[in-house]
Amino acid sequence: MVKTKKIPKYLRVADSGKNPSIDKKIISELEGKPAWQVQFIDLDGRWSWLNLESDQLIDDILPSLKNFESMDWNEILGRNNHAITIDRIISDAKRRLRDLKHDDTDSLISLRLTGKKRIWGIKVGHVLKLLWWDPQHEICPSLLRYT
Repeated sequence: MVKTKKIPKYLRVADSGKNPSIDKKIISELEGKPAWQVQFIDLDGRWSWLNLESDQLIDDILPSLKNFESMDWNEILGRNNHAITIDRIISDAKRRLRDLKHDDTDSLISLRLTGKKRIWGIKVGHVLKLLWWDPQHEICPSLLRYT
């Protein structure tokens, strides 16, 4: 009599012939084009959007945001535009985040427009929730000259 080696059922691998499909709509956060959300724009305090002049909106901000929309997040984020962890921003900005009930975020996105001018926001997926207008690069000062 020939003995066969028995294999418990739970060790057998079933081959259904099926492969999971990947939804093409699901893309990496860095591959998506940016979208802007203005609901959280700070209208009070040191970096209020009310502090900007109308020509700055037309000349600096809108053209820059329009230009960013032609790129994906992978192209936007780099040397001039980047995530900044909360521990690197100044204490006034940390306090303002607490006041605005956004102190649960780990990092903010800094978008460089020209020279010192920055837009700050909270990135969720491909959406940047616009937060602050920082024309003097005060929120996270650079040690480099002319930045």
